[in-house]
Amino acid sequence: MNVNRRQNNSWASLSVADLIGSVRRHLISVILVATVVTAAVVAMLLAWPNQYRSDGLMYVRLGRMALNVDPTANPSAGVSLQESRTSEVVSIAEMLGSREIAERIVQQLGADTLLQPRTWIDRSIARLRGAMPSKGGGTWGDMTAEQCQAQVDLENAVRKVHESLQISMPRDAYTVSVGAKFSDPIVAQQIAQAAMDQYALYHVEAHRATGSFEFFEQQVQNSREKAAKAQQNLQSAKNELGWLNPDTAEKTLSERFVNVEVAMDETSGQLAEAERTVIELAKQLDTVDQWIPVEKTSGVASKSADDMRTQLYDLQVQQNDELAKIMPSHPRYRMLKEKMEANSKIVDGEEKGREVSREAINPVFQDLQTAHSAAIAKAAGLKAKHAALESELTQIREDVERLNRDSARLNELAWEAKIAERDYLEHTRRYDEARITHDLDRENLSDVSIVQDASLNLKKSSPSRALLAIVGAFLGLSLGLLQAFLRDTGDATGRSVDREFAGPESRIDPIHGDVAAPSWTKGANQIDAEHVAQSRDLVTSGASNTNSHSATESNLPR
Repeated sequence: MNVNRRQNNSWASLSVADLIGSVRRHLISVILVATVVTAAVVAMLLAWPNQYRSDGLMYVRLGRMALNVDPTANPSAGVSLQESRTSEVVSIAEMLGSREIAERIVQQLGADTLLQPRTWIDRSIARLRGAMPSKGGGTWGDMTAEQCQAQVDLENAVRKVHESLQISMPRDAYTVSVGAKFSDPIVAQQIAQAAMDQYALYHVEAHRATGSFEFFEQQVQNSREKAAKAQQNLQSAKNELGWLNPDTAEKTLSERFVNVEVAMDETSGQLAEAERTVIELAKQLDTVDQWIPVEKTSGVASKSADDMRTQLYDLQVQQNDELAKIMPSHPRYRMLKEKMEANSKIVDGEEKGREVSREAINPVFQDLQTAHSAAIAKAAGLKAKHAALESELTQIREDVERLNRDSARLNELAWEAKIAERDYLEHTRRYDEARITHDLDRENLSDVSIVQDASLNLKKSSPSRALLAIVGAFLGLSLGLLQAFLRDTGDATGRSVDREFAGPESRIDPIHGDVAAPSWTKGANQIDAEHVAQSRDLVTSGASNTNSHSATESNLPR
């Protein structure tokens, strides 16, 4: 534990002078280590094959794939367009680095082209493998040896493509950078260009809803037949039940019912009024004379009296003739005489002049009679109207009851027809979208555009030999200085340990005969300086004392 503490103290007390002293003491080893390390780094850099880089750029534009929804899906709550595009760019970068793209690149360029040895390292490895004894082609399952070898070559080529491809995307941008590093600039360009070309097709395939066009084509046909059949069933039911539209019929019947009820109320009032009018007019007719005198004439001769006088005159003439023929004493004479007197009395009893009056129908009676007749006719009409309204109201109630019975069936058929029509329109809309998408996919129209083709850079991109050589030189120098300092530190630590475990006699200076200071009171650099001085004095004095020589050698740096 004391040794570690002293070693830490020596590291903590290191100064520039100590470092320079270590370099001076171990200058040869410092130069040797720096030279060897630098030479090794330079040799490695010279042997390191050149790498060439090809760069391309793709732009993710706001196209149909970013805005359209899969025809087989129902739109729901939307997401932020910015977030959607950013996620799409990230997804494109991930898909560009996928194995699928790597396999497509291998299929386009060929595994032999990618695995062909181009550097001395690849050629050396190929020669070494060729020199090794072949174990024969292995098989796996049902695969033949050729298939297994082709799969191995494919895996190696895919691994090379993965090592070559470099995908990057700037922050808050809609571009994706595609880079490829390879030992051949032509192959690097081909890998980068193939990655962009293959992804343009792969992007369309990834967004393609396979089978949606055929699916919706069949759905449109089925929904059209279903909608047509539903409409036919609805129309047949309307013809059978006699309703054009249940809602319209219900509204019409409701209006008719209200109108008939209002008309019945009005008719009932009018009928009651007409009947009361008839009664009142009949009473008035009973109190009014039908005829009234309109002209009265007095002293008008009576025709009957004149006729009676004429007949009496004729009779008197006849009786006078008979009286003249008979004697007054004759009984017949007296009888005729009495008869003539009696007839004369009768004629005299008749009025010589009479009063003649002319009557006419009473106008009041006539008006009352006319009004009475009109009231009777009106009452009869109102009764007939009231009966007709009652009959119509009864018919309306029956129609309402029948409509209520039939409306459930009609509504169900109407719902089926409406749903079938809605499904047909929806399937037609989605079919149009699927057809347009299918046509665009068939033309391989993608939202990803290649805005920069893969570049052909014949100037190597790595390694940077000059810079790495400078770094190697600094590394060699650092290692040389480190080994020099470690050697000094190790020697000082070893001497401190020897003094720690030695007896008191070992503390006496073998040169000057003085007692040496305790090792923990001196720093490691001070101890090293004392040992160097002691060694230098021993060499110059040429002392041959064996014990002193042994003690001196034990204190020299190892």
